[in-house]
Amino acid sequence: MKRISFLLLGSIHSLFCTNLAHGQDYQKIADATAWSWAAERASVSDSFLKFPNTYQVELVRKKNKYGEITIRLTEDGKELVAWEGHYRSVFSLSGDVLVYADFYPSRSGCSVVAFDLKNKKQLWKTDLKGLGPIDHFRYSNSVNLEVINNDAIRVFGNESAGQYLEIVDLNTGKTVGHRTYKK
Repeated sequence: MKRISFLLLGSIHSLFCTNLAHGQDYQKIADATAWSWAAERASVSDSFLKFPNTYQVELVRKKNKYGEITIRLTEDGKELVAWEGHYRSVFSLSGDVLVYADFYPSRSGCSVVAFDLKNKKQLWKTDLKGLGPIDHFRYSNSVNLEVINNDAIRVFGNESAGQYLEIVDLNTGKTVGHRTYKK
């Protein structure tokens, strides 16, 4: 009986404490992934042009404000979601789930947000591990974001202090893979 309990507890621990998402060990994938960066993909215009045409995307530039943009998704003329962004904002779609990076181009750090467009509700918001807290005077921050295997989000972060890869489970918002790179 003790052996069965031990095996059951071990199986439960393995199920909940690993970086597996749909059978993929994303930490192993992150560890083996070479640094990849596409400067042209780190922009609101790239996300806007590549966004599937299942929803209308609107970019609204605020009057007398440099670089501030409201990004809106609509369907049949009705707003589903809107958020504040900038020229480096990136977003993508997996089914009816919008994912976007929430960060400032002149500060360290990044969060990823998942929003269910059909039910008009935020599923989760996750602060990425990234490079960790950085003291700085001048700073530059950009990200590339893409959905992989319809179950995870891959974020390559390119900051003044370094570079990182973070893989986030699309369903839970939990980091399932992370690594940093030397510049």
